[in-house]
Amino acid sequence: MHLRELFLREDDRSTAVFAFGRFNPPTIGHQKLLSKVLDMAQGLNGKGYIFLSQKQNNKTDPLTFKEKQDYIQMFYPNLAVGDPAVKTIVQALQKIQAEGRTRIVMIAGSDRVKEFEKLLNSQLSKVRIEEGKIIEGKINKITEKFVFLFIEGLKSEPVLDINELKSMGLSEKIKIGETISVLLEKIEDKNGEVLVSASKAQKIKGWDKLVEAYEKNEPIMGKITSKCKGGCIVEHIDTGSLMFLPGSQISDKPLKDISHLMNEPQKFALIKLDKIRGNACVSRREIISSFKKEDKAKIIEKYKEGDIIKNAVVKGYSSFGCFFNVNNELDCLVHLQEISYSRVNHPEEVFNIGDKHDLLVISVDKEKLQIGCSIKQLSPDPFEKISNYELNKKYKVKVIKIMDFGVFAELEPGLTSLLHTCLLYTSPSPRD
Repeated sequence: MHLRELFLREDDRSTAVFAFGRFNPPTIGHQKLLSKVLDMAQGLNGKGYIFLSQKQNNKTDPLTFKEKQDYIQMFYPNLAVGDPAVKTIVQALQKIQAEGRTRIVMIAGSDRVKEFEKLLNSQLSKVRIEEGKIIEGKINKITEKFVFLFIEGLKSEPVLDINELKSMGLSEKIKIGETISVLLEKIEDKNGEVLVSASKAQKIKGWDKLVEAYEKNEPIMGKITSKCKGGCIVEHIDTGSLMFLPGSQISDKPLKDISHLMNEPQKFALIKLDKIRGNACVSRREIISSFKKEDKAKIIEKYKEGDIIKNAVVKGYSSFGCFFNVNNELDCLVHLQEISYSRVNHPEEVFNIGDKHDLLVISVDKEKLQIGCSIKQLSPDPFEKISNYELNKKYKVKVIKIMDFGVFAELEPGLTSLLHTCLLYTSPSPRD
């Protein structure tokens, strides 16, 4: 006997692998079945189940339910073996579903596959056919105004308005044999008819997609369809769901005119979801900022400490340094202390807007997406020339700053010395 797998539902979030049988008494074939369940459950990082038939005949079924359960559990401790409340395959499936297992695999002998498939498909069909659920219907008839669906398990054919489908952008799906998702509103109304809605199903599916994108922090595709108080209305491209775009989230800079953005498919970030009210709030600004951050990260990767940047352009000043534009792709700061070996009180003392200077990269911060540069370190350190000066010899200096305790004097650009007050006078100080 060859073993076969029946994949009933595909979802990697939570897997169950199970088998159902008499196991009375257990045989070599049963051993293969049990090992297959265990191996597949472990391979799929799921849980393995063995459900035991509770029928007993003294001639053909010598072991009791408890004896079979104990025997299998002894040799396969990692399997969930038997459940007195489960007597059929359908009940086994229901138990697994009740535990939240969304991917279900059944192991069966090749001779039982068709029988089990029929039972399980019948059960899954029953599960699907519930009011308030989204189900799939196959188009089996089309008229000038209506589309007729076939849904297994329903007594009559649901009918859809063909214009409803066209307004939803489903014109291409209006063909015999095509499948349409609909919300089952009433299995049977007062007239005995089935009530379904394709548009409501689309909205619900749209909301589910929004929830999934929000939880995964993924952008969605939408288009701005109209203006409203405080912002704009955005339509989700995939499902037609409507979302609110606050005015502050349209762009990273003020826009007087957004006509160029209307009805253009583009990415939006979901920033708020209200499940109770069914409201969604999106941001275009976050997408722009994210793209800029990604682009800047790629630019930062080009630079490393020790690089020399040619012809950086002075862009602006601050009290703590000078800002340069590098290669028309990046702004960087040269700190006040890195401008010159000589004392600089303010960058405007040294630079004019538009001036070009070579820079040395002295730091790269990939987290903050910044590089730090220096101008003075491109030149030799003047202190290295200190050996050119002799003790007890007179030199002409330039006074650059006067303090209460003395005077800072420059021997040459970048080489500064402190003359303490006590060394400035040989006679009493004029202050005395």
